[in-house]
Amino acid sequence: MIVRRVYMCCHPKGTLPRCTPGSVIPALDCPGRYCGRISIASNASSPDGCYASTCGACPTGYRVTGNGSSECLPCSDPAILRDYFFLGFVCLVCVGVRLAVVAVSTIGKPGWAPKTVLGIITVLENALAMLFTLLILEPQGSLAFNSCRVVQVSDFYPIFYNPSEDYVHQLHCTYEVVYPLYRMIFVYFGFYLVHHVLLLSVTVPFMWGCRQTFSLSTEFVWLVALPVVIAVFAVLAGLLYYIFDYLTILVAVGGFSLVSTFHQALKYTFKNPFEVFSSFEYWMFTLVCMAYAAFGILSLTGAGTISFRAALLPTVLALFLHPIVTLFASPQPYLSSWGIPSYHEFYQH
Repeated sequence: MIVRRVYMCCHPKGTLPRCTPGSVIPALDCPGRYCGRISIASNASSPDGCYASTCGACPTGYRVTGNGSSECLPCSDPAILRDYFFLGFVCLVCVGVRLAVVAVSTIGKPGWAPKTVLGIITVLENALAMLFTLLILEPQGSLAFNSCRVVQVSDFYPIFYNPSEDYVHQLHCTYEVVYPLYRMIFVYFGFYLVHHVLLLSVTVPFMWGCRQTFSLSTEFVWLVALPVVIAVFAVLAGLLYYIFDYLTILVAVGGFSLVSTFHQALKYTFKNPFEVFSSFEYWMFTLVCMAYAAFGILSLTGAGTISFRAALLPTVLALFLHPIVTLFASPQPYLSSWGIPSYHEFYQH
């Protein structure tokens, strides 16, 4: 039996000839998990006026359903709630990393106003980036978008599932199976960079008068951290899509524990323990942890309805009340049993 390498001619989305879905002959199955055929209009090749193309990658916005058919069908189903939460997770990570860079680079420097302005700009530019990303996805001009259903993690990595017809020649069937969930990550970061440059150029004259707080090193660190964030999403998008809700809650709990440790150490350095609440870093980290926890609870799509998850949001307030309660707590008896004279020395160690 002679096996030939066959490739499908690529068509831009929306230019495929109209033909009845399902007209591909069932016997003409394609090898591999993501290789497919399209139905091309014809006047004489088949009784119903259609014939099947050769096997290859589906056009943009199409995917193989995997239900026993190798036909590339358009992704016309509305996106599910988890798809929107995934875009929100991308936005939340960008906000969190940016605010962490601002806090670390300005820690110990005086002035609330510049830090607050940087925080507001960060939230605003990410919100605008997410809004424009939703508007540009199909159908354009609407906050709702259509997407291909994610069936398994491998849908994000079709490049690793190109079949070999004769164990020598490989059939290339790499395309965006989860359209547009993968590309919207890069569309989002593209819009973010545009809004970041525009908003920063407007506020730099104001910031330049507060050079004791704001410095260009903050932007340099962020320009180094941002490509790392984009690379992480580019490589781990499939895994993050399935675990981002649990990961968000873990980050919120871990960040909150760091905030609590920070307060326990600082309350011994102030004459008045309530002075810790005047720290910009305290409010920023606390609010970010609360936002992560609230988002993680809402994005647990497998835990009941959205109204049920929304009813759990008041539990997030515990993150706000706990630092106040810990001001009256003392871990000294436990530290003494470990041979540590003071909590401050334990923190420094």
